Formats: sequence, C-alpha cells, structure tokens
Amino acid sequence: PEPLNQDIFKLSDKEREALNIPMLPSNLYEALRHLREDRLIREALGDGLIDAYIRLKTSEWEEYVNRAVTDWEWERYGEA
Repeated sequence: PEPLNQDIFKLSDKEREALNIPMLPSNLYEALRHLREDRLIREALGDGLIDAYIRLKTSEWEEYVNRAVTDWEWERYGEA
C-alpha cells in the first residue's frame, strides 16, 4: 500500500475501508479467529504449531473471561 500521511484513527469505517486499511483484532479471541484462517502463517509455521498455539491461547482466553471481574461486579460488590 501507498504511504498515508494522515491519522488513521480519525478516519471513519468507510474511509478506512476505501483505503483498504483493515481493523486489528480488538481482543485475543478475535486474533485467534484470524490466525486460525491464515493460510500464509500456517504454511510458514505448520498446522501442528499453529493448532497447538491456538489451543493454548484459547484456554488462556477462556480463563480470563471466566475470572475477569466486570465493572458491574466491582460497583456492586467491590466495597463489600
């Protein structure tokens, strides 16, 4: 892609799309979903390594999701 001399974080979704600038994954779960489908990375590193990494990081994500204390929980029970 051609260099862009502008703040991409100030662009609208439509402007980014027109410039072919994809959004990065916003969390580990989304990143793993993209990695699972990435043929180039799989070809370079091998399915076995990628699948093992995805299993490990999926387990880490699930632990985070199940253990993370939400803002609501802090507000509701944090001072108890």
